[in-house]
Amino acid sequence: MKFSSKQMIGENLLYLLVWTVIILVPVLNSEMLSEVQISLENILIAWLKIAPYLLIFIIHNSLIAPRLLLRKHRYVWYLIVNLLTITAVFSLVAIYEKYVPYDSEPYILNGKASFTDLAIYWNILLGFFMTGLNMGIKLLYRSLRDEQQMEELKRQNLQAEMDYLRYQINPHFFMNTLNNIHALIDIDTEYAKSAVIELSKMMRYVLYESGSETISLKKDIQFIENYIELMRIRY
Repeated sequence: MKFSSKQMIGENLLYLLVWTVIILVPVLNSEMLSEVQISLENILIAWLKIAPYLLIFIIHNSLIAPRLLLRKHRYVWYLIVNLLTITAVFSLVAIYEKYVPYDSEPYILNGKASFTDLAIYWNILLGFFMTGLNMGIKLLYRSLRDEQQMEELKRQNLQAEMDYLRYQINPHFFMNTLNNIHALIDIDTEYAKSAVIELSKMMRYVLYESGSETISLKKDIQFIENYIELMRIRY
């Protein structure tokens, strides 16, 4: 449905905006600290420290959350797999930093390290918190999509009921009116001609206008008046 695709686009744009800001933080931080020359090496190191969070987010957003929680509601498995994924990523990062040390000092400005320069258990906790926020946003957007889908289904069901009643009533009403006009021809020819015109107006309304989402009140009133005129034939 159109509204589902719009909700998904809005959700993805939100993620893109947040990560764009996070990626720009090292650059903006260097400018705000008034460095004489922005160190590209320090910025790249900072991006390397942000990269594990981005990797965890991509895995969680595209694989873990949709397949375990949103689709199958396996809450325990979701928590286990999510925690194992976060732990595995930061364990690999710790191994990498241990055996492949940086050639230069870590990203530290004015004695303040990057927000990712934390012990592994803090990184795991922060990663778990990040995936929790991601899950909250996904549940919020899914709730909005479900609510809109329910409203759309209600509207479609109501329209289907109206169409069903219309298809039931129209042939019956049409045949009865034709029989009444046929009987009226021998009694009052001019009235019969007027009845045919009223019937044609009603059928035009039913066939071409009643299916519209909005109908003017004037046309509704005209339809009722035409119906009343035709019903008078029976009496």
